[in-house]
Order: sequence, then C-alpha cells, then structure tokens
Amino acid sequence: GYAIVTTNFGTGARYDFTEGTFKGLGVFAQYFQQDQTVNTTSTLLRPDNIVDTRFGADYRFWKLTLHAEREDRQSTLAAFNSTDFTILYADHLSARSVLSIAAEQSFINYPQTGTSTNLTTVDAHVDYQIQRNLKAIATARWRNIEDSKAGNSMGFEETGELRWDIRQTQIFIMLRHNTVLSPSSESMGITAQFGITRTF
Repeated sequence: GYAIVTTNFGTGARYDFTEGTFKGLGVFAQYFQQDQTVNTTSTLLRPDNIVDTRFGADYRFWKLTLHAEREDRQSTLAAFNSTDFTILYADHLSARSVLSIAAEQSFINYPQTGTSTNLTTVDAHVDYQIQRNLKAIATARWRNIEDSKAGNSMGFEETGELRWDIRQTQIFIMLRHNTVLSPSSESMGITAQFGITRTF
C-alpha cells in the first residue's frame, strides 16, 4: 500500500490595455507550486514537486493576434522549459462563414535528459452555416517536429464534418485523414465517425 499527499497553490494576473498607445496589448503571469509526499516501501513511486512559472503577452490588432509565452517548469520527475510564439488570423468571410489560420513555433528543452524539441504547427479552420440547423466544418493541420532524441517527423491531418441540430439532438458525420512521415517510417490513416447526442 501507499499514501500520497499533494498540496497545490496557484495564482496569476493579467492586464489588458484598452486605450492609449498600447491598446490591444495584454500581459500575464502565472505561478503554480505542487508539494508532494509519498509514504510507501516501493521505490517505483516518487513524489513530484513542481514549481511552474509562466509569463507572456499578446497583441490584438486588425484581424490578427500575436502571442508570446515563456514557461519554466521545475519538477523532480519531468522538468522542462519552453518558449512559444503564435500568430492567429480570424475573419468572417461572410455572414455564414468564419475562417481562422494559426501558426505556432515552440522551442522545448528538457534539462534532465539534455534533449530538446522544436515544434512547428499551422492550423486552418473554416465554419460554414449551410442552413439554420446545418453546419459544415473543415480543418487542416500541418505539424513538423525536430527532436534531438527521436529524430524528425512531419504530419498532416484534414477533417471534414457535418452537424445537424434538431431541437435537443445533434447528429454529426466526420471524416478524418492523417499522414505521418519520418526518416524510418510512414503511416496513413482514414477515420469515419457517425454519432448522435441528445441533451436533457
């Protein structure tokens, strides 16, 4: 048997400029701490004590949002630090359709193993209201990973979906295609889903 006692503490703050020279700019910071004790005779269970700090800023103008964030996670089991940059474009193409395109670059370091990962993703999302209760959704994602330990890989994913809302019932049909390419292997998958959900 074993007993684990975990104590968490978190806090954060955000400030947005709504007027003046820095209108559209927002800055934020977050702090999280976890203290853990494990009472056991097993050597497999180890406490995970964490101190996690995040800070960053985003800037909104026209139809764009720029975002930058830094995270430093000190952990006895899985420590890492990361730097992320994101640019998002969002627009109403018409009264019925919405388009968003996002590009993100992440740099992640793992000090305990001496490894690093660079992750690049580009996402596109389109919503189109065909009728009042019928919506079409299309998404596409490209992802590129450069990992100092596992090597490089690239992936593509495309999804098409139809949703019908009939009172409290929603019916959906979804088709997804994904491809993953790496120097040693290549995989492809196609998934079709049909579902009905009802709320009471």
